Amino acid sequence: MDIVDALGNIDIWTMGSDSGNLMRFTFDPALEALPVWSPDAGTIAFFSLKGGPGNLYLKPVSGTGSAELRLALGNRVQPTEWSPDGRFVILTALRKETSWDLLLLPNEVGSAPVPFLESKFDEREGQFSPSGGWVAYTSNETGRTEVYVTSFSGGSVGSSGKWQVSSAGGSQPRRRRDGKEIFYLTSDNKLMVREVGLGKSLVLGPPVELFQTRPREFVSALDVYTYDVSPDGRRILVNSALESAAPSPISVVMDWAAELEKR
Repeated sequence: MDIVDALGNIDIWTMGSDSGNLMRFTFDPALEALPVWSPDAGTIAFFSLKGGPGNLYLKPVSGTGSAELRLALGNRVQPTEWSPDGRFVILTALRKETSWDLLLLPNEVGSAPVPFLESKFDEREGQFSPSGGWVAYTSNETGRTEVYVTSFSGGSVGSSGKWQVSSAGGSQPRRRRDGKEIFYLTSDNKLMVREVGLGKSLVLGPPVELFQTRPREFVSALDVYTYDVSPDGRRILVNSALESAAPSPISVVMDWAAELEKR
């Protein structure tokens, strides 16, 4: 998770799921954010301004060894997920030619990112299915941001097709660990879910509204997600905005000295 300290610096921290203990993971004065766990939970990929804008680092979760610079694009880059086999990290990158695109970074030292989805529109928030055969993402190709799913094969878009998941605005796709449900937020922050049938083709059940959320505002343009889903899909963690407490009434007493004399 990203935590802003008292000096306004953003660093990455981890929290034990059982103990709830917080441990600081990054320590550089530069901004470090957007952590993404590897499938084996042994490595975290993250964004950092250390050494320049738009750098992607990998660091062992054990804390041993220093963070390894894996990619320096010279602009904004957002890691969103590893492929289930650990071969790729999917990135959202801001590029001069085509704005926001989805890139794949092979998990090999010295490797360069390759385009996955690029167009004159914005493609963002890539999420792999557990099988690795599908990628959910968002695009504004219709004039507003919607959630889509496309097939994935060996590092490129597959031939099985593309499906639109949301219909009235959607963002932040997430999936259940077994791939049988896909979640997303509507433009008015309702959390939705659709059942997914995965095979050679994709079959989507009807959209079901779960509940209204009140997600916090993004701290910066680097923010991507405001919620996450447990592996079984039964629990959902939402980073919610705090409700502002009603202001306490203020009483102003005039000529208070005279009031004291009457008592």
